[in-house]
Amino acid sequence: MTAWKPKGQRFAVVHGGSLGPDVSFYSMRSGGNAGQVSKPTALKGKQANALFWSPAGRYIILAGLKGFNGRLEFYNVDELETMATAEHFMATHIEWDPTG
Repeated sequence: MTAWKPKGQRFAVVHGGSLGPDVSFYSMRSGGNAGQVSKPTALKGKQANALFWSPAGRYIILAGLKGFNGRLEFYNVDELETMATAEHFMATHIEWDPTG
C-alpha cells in the first residue's frame, strides 16, 4: 500500500509481513537531485494495512483496517512521533475533515 502526501513530494509505503508490517516514509528530492528519492524513515512492526494523510500533509493515520481490528495510530510525520492511538473494531475506512 502506497499513499502520496497531498500536494507534496513525500509518500509512505506499508511493506513486509502480515504479522507486523513496516511503514516507510520517502521524500522526492528537487533541484539538482530531481527525480531521486531520499533515504526512508522506517517504522518497524506497525499494525497497519492502510495509510491516510491529513489534507495539510503533516499527519498520517496508520490504520489497521478489517483484519487488524481497527487499530489507528495518529503520527506526526514532521516530528516523527506518535501522537495518539485508538481502536475502532471493524473499521473499514478513514476520512479526514477536508479542513485538516
